[in-house]
Amino acid sequence: MKNGNIIIGGIGKNIINILDRLDKSWKITVIDKNKKRLLDLLDIRKNITTIEGDIANIQILNKANIDKANVLIISTDDDSLNREISLTIRSLYPELKIFSIMKEVKNRVEFNENSIEVVEIAPIISNLILNKIENRVSIATNIGLGKGEIVEVTLSGTSKIIGKSLRDIHPKEWVVGAIYRNNELILPHGDTIFKENDSLLIISDPKKINYIAESISVGDYRFPLQFGNNIMVILYPFSNWKTTVDEANYVFQNFHAKEINFYLLNYNQKIAFNEDLKKESILYIKTILKNRESFVKIFTENYEISQIKEFYDSGNYGLVIIPDEKFSFLNKLGKKTVTTLFLDFITSPLLISKGKLPYQNILISDREIKSPLKGIEIAINISKKGNSKLTSIFIKEPEFSNSSIEITESNKIKKEQIKLMCEKYKSDLINSIDIEGNPIREIKKVAKNYDLLIIAQKNNNQSTFFHPSENQYLMHKSKTSVLVYNFCEEI
Repeated sequence: MKNGNIIIGGIGKNIINILDRLDKSWKITVIDKNKKRLLDLLDIRKNITTIEGDIANIQILNKANIDKANVLIISTDDDSLNREISLTIRSLYPELKIFSIMKEVKNRVEFNENSIEVVEIAPIISNLILNKIENRVSIATNIGLGKGEIVEVTLSGTSKIIGKSLRDIHPKEWVVGAIYRNNELILPHGDTIFKENDSLLIISDPKKINYIAESISVGDYRFPLQFGNNIMVILYPFSNWKTTVDEANYVFQNFHAKEINFYLLNYNQKIAFNEDLKKESILYIKTILKNRESFVKIFTENYEISQIKEFYDSGNYGLVIIPDEKFSFLNKLGKKTVTTLFLDFITSPLLISKGKLPYQNILISDREIKSPLKGIEIAINISKKGNSKLTSIFIKEPEFSNSSIEITESNKIKKEQIKLMCEKYKSDLINSIDIEGNPIREIKKVAKNYDLLIIAQKNNNQSTFFHPSENQYLMHKSKTSVLVYNFCEEI
């Protein structure tokens, strides 16, 4: 449902989380008696309408345009009041989709009527706790490689894979080794249907497996959490580091991560943060991110790239953000930039900050023939949170080129795959642009009209004078921020 209207009655922690996760395409009105709570909401989400008043008052509901609403969420502190309001509004607006929050399990029977969907908070919290204390998500360190790449996870009632087959979900970053159901072992195949309380043996990358296990159990997929829980930001003094802090703040405020960590890079002995610049950068970071200060860490030493690599390897980072840098003549001859040095060891996406905010228009350049379309998937995730417009660019090779037929066929396949992926994520279809000519020049020309360029690449090939790297030129020459995702060819 796109561009719908949601009315929320009553503010609590659960509602705050809902507001943080809802797509920006929704028009939201929040009703509460507490004026301060309503004002606090504007720090979490802009462009919502707040009304001070009682959700049970029909005049307040009319003021909120209840007749135009698609969804009503009722979340007062009183289960009985929630039920009363739900029943009254159901009688007046039978087509309205109503969700009522229930805090006490004992009230379940009273809610079980009149097409009102009940969200039971207690069982959901219980499932999450049981996942921990009853080994519903249990990491195996004494089998396989012994690095925690195998977990056992139990599907709760909110899991998005319940009722679907293994063929339907077609996981690429994790494998189901076995299913335990009613004390029986099931060896999964394509037609195996997942059921509530199934215990799955999951195999995946140890850095990602905790998030994958929890998302399978309770259902969630939010950028950049699919790659790691935290954001790493690298600052170096020869760049416009304030722009990088601003963009890092935008990403942290608008997308999802548990923590954001800032590191100061000692590029060489001559180029490092002196004490005055260090104090200035720390103050600027704290000022810009003051409303989420408890989730911000600033590491004030001047670190070498090798040290930052160690932090990255142990930090569960889902996104790395670095400043833009100049692409010099020496770089054209083969000298590595800071960006390419980081791409040598980073496995999560890398954002090269150029400060073009917000991300309202996103361009995707995926020129790898055997790409798994991970860049497209990332773009859809970002766009759903920010209600951004997506465009995928395709370069047509000249007809006399030896690879023309292969590239043309690859583009046709990708366009169909993109369409299917958009349907999977319930996203608007991506626009596409077909252009001819020099890829670097043409993509750069198009990208200047966008806020973010996403590149998926198989290898971080070093650019040389005689063999220039298309992606490296785009990373540094593009006027817009660039998100790069390195992928390994799937077998």
